[in-house]
Amino acid sequence: IQNKYVYSDEAVHRNGYIFKGWYLDKKFKNPAWTPDDDVPPARALNNMTLYAKWEAKDYYVMMHANADDAYILVTDVSSGEQRPSPSDFVSATYGKAMALTAKAIRPGYTFKGWAETADGAVKYKSGTKYKNFAEDPEQYGTVDLYAVWSANTYTISIKVNGGTVQDLKVSSGTAKTTYTVEDTSAFRYLSEPGLYSRAGYVFDGLYTDKALTKPFDQTTLLNPPANITVYIKWVKE
Repeated sequence: IQNKYVYSDEAVHRNGYIFKGWYLDKKFKNPAWTPDDDVPPARALNNMTLYAKWEAKDYYVMMHANADDAYILVTDVSSGEQRPSPSDFVSATYGKAMALTAKAIRPGYTFKGWAETADGAVKYKSGTKYKNFAEDPEQYGTVDLYAVWSANTYTISIKVNGGTVQDLKVSSGTAKTTYTVEDTSAFRYLSEPGLYSRAGYVFDGLYTDKALTKPFDQTTLLNPPANITVYIKWVKE
């Protein structure tokens, strides 16, 4: 005659959680029994209401900058100072909403959000709260996310002031004196005199104001605003 039962938790499962045992009350103060305990037959066969206790799993979210020239600003624990890093991580708990607030930076690009693969589309936006970055139980431990970047476009307009300008060799010229590109290196020859001509005049530089008092600084193109307008200064021969 069987005089005891052995309960196993193998059949008890909840995605993202660890089973912690059966309890007699909703507040989990009084355990009924724990997995692999011997359960007396009289207790096992009586009508009982049991409550399963669950513990949410913890895991890490690893964020990758996802480009050689990109980085994530991380805070040094000892000094409190920020430094660039190719990746950063945060801890997360299944079922608890949290936002990814890591500051991802890439010169010439706009950060769009986080993808689940290096070449994937945005699934998680920065600053928005999400639950469960990992759905597959096998993923728990570390979940890898990858930054998604969109190349910035820059438009530069050249005011010829009575002269002419040769067509710059860029990937996307919208007009002979207005250009829109994703790579500002296309403008590295912008200040070369040979690009401009005006009968009876000599090219004397580019300026950022109509009054021709503020010389154009070529280094501005390393991190330019969305639109730049430059003016040609001419000097009579």
